[in-house]
Amino acid sequence: MGKEAVAAAAAPPSPRDEISVLLRILDTDGDCKISKADIEAVVRQQGSRWAKLRAYRIMHHADLNRDKLIKSHAELNKLLAYIKRKYPLLLDDVSPHGH
Repeated sequence: MGKEAVAAAAAPPSPRDEISVLLRILDTDGDCKISKADIEAVVRQQGSRWAKLRAYRIMHHADLNRDKLIKSHAELNKLLAYIKRKYPLLLDDVSPHGH
Protein backbone atom coordinates (compact mmCIF):
# COMPACT_ATOMS: atom_id res chain seq x y z
CA MET A 1 0.00 0.00 0.00
CA GLY A 2 1.48 3.37 -1.05
CA LYS A 3 1.73 6.47 1.13
CA GLU A 4 -1.28 8.08 -0.61
CA ALA A 5 -3.46 5.02 0.03
CA VAL A 6 -2.45 4.91 3.68
CA ALA A 7 -3.16 8.63 4.08
CA ALA A 8 -6.53 8.29 2.34
CA ALA A 9 -7.48 5.31 4.51
CA ALA A 10 -6.46 7.14 7.70
CA ALA A 11 -8.16 10.44 6.84
CA PRO A 12 -11.65 10.91 8.28
CA PRO A 13 -14.42 11.14 5.70
CA SER A 14 -15.38 14.65 4.66
CA PRO A 15 -18.88 15.88 5.56
CA ARG A 16 -19.73 15.78 1.85
CA ASP A 17 -18.77 12.08 1.68
CA GLU A 18 -20.71 11.33 4.85
CA ILE A 19 -23.82 13.06 3.51
CA SER A 20 -23.54 11.17 0.24
CA VAL A 21 -23.37 7.85 2.07
CA LEU A 22 -26.10 8.94 4.51
CA LEU A 23 -28.37 9.62 1.53
CA ARG A 24 -27.60 6.18 0.10
CA ILE A 25 -28.50 4.58 3.43
CA LEU A 26 -31.56 6.64 4.39
CA ASP A 27 -33.13 7.44 1.02
CA THR A 28 -34.83 4.06 0.78
CA ASP A 29 -37.13 5.03 -2.11
CA GLY A 30 -34.41 6.72 -4.20
CA ASP A 31 -36.14 10.10 -4.63
CA CYS A 32 -33.13 12.12 -3.32
CA LYS A 33 -35.21 13.29 -0.35
CA ILE A 34 -35.37 11.78 3.10
CA SER A 35 -38.82 11.30 4.57
CA LYS A 36 -39.94 10.06 7.97
CA ALA A 37 -40.85 6.75 6.28
CA ASP A 38 -37.29 6.45 4.91
CA ILE A 39 -35.80 7.01 8.36
CA GLU A 40 -38.28 4.69 10.02
CA ALA A 41 -37.48 1.87 7.57
CA VAL A 42 -33.75 2.07 8.31
CA VAL A 43 -34.24 2.35 12.09
CA ARG A 44 -36.64 -0.60 12.04
CA GLN A 45 -34.21 -2.61 9.90
CA GLN A 46 -31.61 -2.14 12.63
CA GLY A 47 -33.98 -3.76 15.12
CA SER A 48 -35.36 -0.79 17.04
CA ARG A 49 -38.67 -1.36 18.79
CA TRP A 50 -39.18 2.40 18.81
CA ALA A 51 -38.67 3.07 15.09
CA LYS A 52 -41.65 5.44 14.72
CA LEU A 53 -40.61 7.53 17.71
CA ARG A 54 -36.96 7.66 16.67
CA ALA A 55 -37.92 8.61 13.11
CA TYR A 56 -40.21 11.35 14.42
CA ARG A 57 -37.48 12.76 16.66
CA ILE A 58 -34.86 12.68 13.91
CA MET A 59 -37.25 14.30 11.44
CA HIS A 60 -38.41 16.94 13.91
CA HIS A 61 -34.83 17.94 14.59
CA ALA A 62 -33.56 18.05 11.00
CA ASP A 63 -36.60 19.22 8.98
CA LEU A 64 -35.88 22.93 9.28
CA ASN A 65 -38.70 24.18 7.04
CA ARG A 66 -41.25 21.61 8.29
CA ASP A 67 -42.14 20.36 4.81
CA LYS A 68 -41.79 16.75 6.03
CA LEU A 69 -38.75 16.17 3.82
CA ILE A 70 -35.04 16.52 4.41
CA LYS A 71 -33.57 17.69 1.16
CA SER A 72 -31.65 20.95 1.51
CA HIS A 73 -27.94 21.13 2.26
CA ALA A 74 -28.65 22.76 5.64
CA GLU A 75 -31.15 20.03 6.57
CA LEU A 76 -28.77 17.25 5.52
CA ASN A 77 -25.98 18.77 7.61
CA LYS A 78 -28.33 19.11 10.58
CA LEU A 79 -29.45 15.49 10.08
CA LEU A 80 -25.88 14.23 9.95
CA ALA A 81 -24.86 16.13 13.10
CA TYR A 82 -27.95 14.97 15.00
CA ILE A 83 -27.55 11.33 14.04
CA LYS A 84 -23.85 11.39 14.92
CA ARG A 85 -24.71 12.76 18.34
CA LYS A 86 -27.89 10.85 19.23
CA TYR A 87 -27.94 7.70 17.08
CA PRO A 88 -24.34 6.85 16.18
CA LEU A 89 -25.21 3.21 15.52
CA LEU A 90 -27.10 4.33 12.41
CA LEU A 91 -23.75 5.55 11.11
CA ASP A 92 -21.74 2.39 11.65
CA ASP A 93 -21.62 1.91 7.89
CA VAL A 94 -21.29 5.59 6.99
CA SER A 95 -17.90 6.03 5.47
CA PRO A 96 -16.99 6.70 1.87
CA HIS A 97 -15.49 3.20 1.69
CA GLY A 98 -18.25 1.42 3.66
CA HIS A 99 -20.69 0.74 0.79
